[in-house]
Amino acid sequence: NELFQTACQIAVNDGAFSMAWIGEIDQDTLEGKVAAWAGGNADYVERIRLTARADMPYSDRPACVAVREMKPIICNDIRTDLTLESLREDLLERGNLSVAAFPLILDNRAEAVIVLVGNEAGIFDEDELKLLNELAGDLSFAMQYIAKEEQLNYMAYYDVLTGLPNTMLFHD
Repeated sequence: NELFQTACQIAVNDGAFSMAWIGEIDQDTLEGKVAAWAGGNADYVERIRLTARADMPYSDRPACVAVREMKPIICNDIRTDLTLESLREDLLERGNLSVAAFPLILDNRAEAVIVLVGNEAGIFDEDELKLLNELAGDLSFAMQYIAKEEQLNYMAYYDVLTGLPNTMLFHD
């Protein structure tokens, strides 16, 4: 959570995006929720819907498509993008004109997505996309490192087969 919150804060404060949020996907249900955000208000964030399923009313939104297809989805002009029609008025009221969603991939699965919202149309040019793809890759790497560290910590104190505490935990 700290990694996600920091990434969102940097995107808004240093990256000049009007809003950034990261949503996590539950691999069992394929439903998601916002894990961290910066630059928006809480009532807007609460209305964000995220899913990796294709059969939901909001499945065509950029973040959902990015997770499902495991590739970046870019909308350089919200005013003309059909997938954002249900959100268009609300986004435009807030001065948002572009949005990009980048999946965070671990073990060939989209575990999360970072969404960046800009207040200018056409903000996501080739150079910007290259940089943001690297950012998504770095976040994915960090998530993988954290997951491996948690797994090693678990294995140090618990029997992998039974899940019972081992002697190391007993002595600790």
